[in-house]
Amino acid sequence: MYRAIKEHPRKQQKTKLKLAVQVPLQFACLGRSSCITQHCPKQGSVKFPPQSRDRPNGVNLWVEMDWLNWEKRQRHRVGRPYTMRFHANRIDRMVMFCIPALMFMWISYLKTNGTYNADEPLWQDSPECYQGHVKDIFIYMAEISGDDKY
Repeated sequence: MYRAIKEHPRKQQKTKLKLAVQVPLQFACLGRSSCITQHCPKQGSVKFPPQSRDRPNGVNLWVEMDWLNWEKRQRHRVGRPYTMRFHANRIDRMVMFCIPALMFMWISYLKTNGTYNADEPLWQDSPECYQGHVKDIFIYMAEISGDDKY
């Protein structure tokens, strides 16, 4: 899947990077597409560990994010942070599945572009837009694998 995202000829570089973070994050948090689109954490809620020497290959050991809401969350809990911590992948050269590394790249991209705002969501997509991108990725995966069932 990472290869399909990285090599997709009809996606812009920003979209490729965003999808490279969103798709594994959705799998890791076992969330709906709305969990990483309309209910995604704010940019300022993403926390990395303090710099330390024991980082493998310079990758952060973990990343934490606070979700404030999601579909079917109890009303009295809406707005209360629910923190999830995602740990680094310990396998060398597997950045494609390492959420802390991917999230660090996304936050760095936002800061470099001047679009970082701690009060803004990580992504501005609708669930339908995101689902369309993921569908495109799966179709492209079938194309590059030679599977003609799609």
